Amino acid sequence: PARRCGWLAASGGLLALVVTTAAIRGTLARRPRSRRWIARELEAVEELNPRGGLETALYVPVAIQAALLEELLFRGLLPAALARGGSRTLPTRALLPVFGLGHLYQGLHRVAVTTAFGLLLAEVARAGRSIRPTIALHAALDLQLLWLRSHPLRPATTAR
Repeated sequence: PARRCGWLAASGGLLALVVTTAAIRGTLARRPRSRRWIARELEAVEELNPRGGLETALYVPVAIQAALLEELLFRGLLPAALARGGSRTLPTRALLPVFGLGHLYQGLHRVAVTTAFGLLLAEVARAGRSIRPTIALHAALDLQLLWLRSHPLRPATTAR
C-alpha cells in the first residue's frame, strides 16, 4: 500500500507536468506577458539544450541518468547515511538547500524552484517509501523541458 501511494503521488505529478505543458502550449502561449515569462524560463537552461539530432538523441539517456543519480544521492543514500537507522525526514529536508544550490548554474531564481521541486520529490519518496517514483517524476520534468524547448511557441493567430 505505501509503495502504491508513492506511485500514485508520482502519477499525480506526471499528470501535473502534462497539464502544465498543455497550459504552456495553449492558453499561456497566447498571452504576450506569459510568452515572455516562458521564454525567460527556457533561456535559463539554454546552454543545457541539445543542438542537432545526435545531441537530442543523447539528451534522453543523460536526463534519465541525471534524475537517477540525483534521486539516489539526495533522496536515497545521503538521507540513509545521515539518519543512521532513524527517520530520514530531517536529513532529507536538511539536504534540500544543497539540492537546490546544485542547480545554481541555472540562476538564483531556479535554485528556489529546484528546492521546492526537491521538497515535492522528498514527500513522494516518503509517502511511497521508495525513490523509484521520484526518479520517474524527476526524469519526466527534465524531458518536459526538452519537449518545450524543441517545440517553440509561435505567436497566436487571430481568427479571420
